[in-house]
Amino acid sequence: MSQIKPHNLFFLFGFIYYLVVPLFIGYLGLMVDMPAMDRWHTEFINAKKNLDSYIVIIASYFIAFYLGSNFIKLLPAKRMNFKTVTKFPIKNLNIVGYLFFFVALSVAVSYKDILFTGYKTYELSILGALATLNNVSLIFYFYILFNTGISSKNIFLWNIIFSSILLIGLGSRMYVLIPLIALFTYKLFFSKKKWKFNKVIFYGFLILVFILIIGAWRIGSNISVDFLIYLFLAEPTFTWWSTATFLGNNELSMIGIPANYFSSFLNSLPSFIFKNKSNLIIGLGEYYYYNAPLGADSIFVSIQGNFGWYFGTLFMFCVGFYYSLIEFASRKNSFLMAYYIGVVSILPFQFFRDNFAIINKQIFWNILIVPFVILTVLLFLLKVSKFNTKKETT
Repeated sequence: MSQIKPHNLFFLFGFIYYLVVPLFIGYLGLMVDMPAMDRWHTEFINAKKNLDSYIVIIASYFIAFYLGSNFIKLLPAKRMNFKTVTKFPIKNLNIVGYLFFFVALSVAVSYKDILFTGYKTYELSILGALATLNNVSLIFYFYILFNTGISSKNIFLWNIIFSSILLIGLGSRMYVLIPLIALFTYKLFFSKKKWKFNKVIFYGFLILVFILIIGAWRIGSNISVDFLIYLFLAEPTFTWWSTATFLGNNELSMIGIPANYFSSFLNSLPSFIFKNKSNLIIGLGEYYYYNAPLGADSIFVSIQGNFGWYFGTLFMFCVGFYYSLIEFASRKNSFLMAYYIGVVSILPFQFFRDNFAIINKQIFWNILIVPFVILTVLLFLLKVSKFNTKKETT
């Protein structure tokens, strides 16, 4: 497994799971008697007029991603010598960890009446704040781990566990799945004591069953083997609902204008300051007709709707190259190594099912800019403190 790059492996999984599996379910007429599947199969039939084009387009996206991922091998290694940046303070970082724990505890106390009530009380505003806290804690956990080797006594590990419990209690699975995948990635690729293949299968299966059980509980359904299998297949299938309606109601363009993509970065603005920031984001629905009844937007819709086929292929090339560039740079930079694990953990699921407003906020804000700014401020305060101490002694 050491020769396989995590982003190449996880992209392959997500591509098959979200973009290929629904085709088999549609063509073979599977799960027709399961909830909402009769409507889904109707949409699949309407989408058949563009399915040949769909297959060609996703094949080009697939090839472009791996071309971009391997393009870095063609660049001169000597010119890509990333130096290790100044080490950020570790000891003072624990103060941030305790502050995070206090914030999570305050959320638990404030929202104790609606915890573990599933979809009935889905508080998006507080979920966003907890998700950010969870993701930043994830980066800090790995940053400390890579620099000190400390794991169990790492305050950010306990923050991840506590905030993940709160996220589950408030009806969210995706932001709990990300740290699980990150820890899985670490043990599979980065740990000194890497898991063997049998452990990978065992723990991967446990994580899958755990997430599916949460999904069944969240919608108030009885937990059975058949229903868990249905949920496993329903995740990519219902995400593909947006693709089916997109294919059935729109002409596929060769070149698109990425207004939605660029405006999606506005989602990173603080919610407590910009309460109506969602109104500033240009939605794909203004240009195309499609339906996502369960809230998930397929990555095909996001890319095709923003960039079209040609620019979309170029976009996927850039995504593959970006992941390889971060992986290469992380070999000599512990912060980028922590970031790489975080950003890789988005690939197998969230990248393929959430719109760009969510994905870009995750990739560039939650797990990169926010932790980097916090570390930079701590480093600045540490240098000021040392300067004042030195000045007093002279």
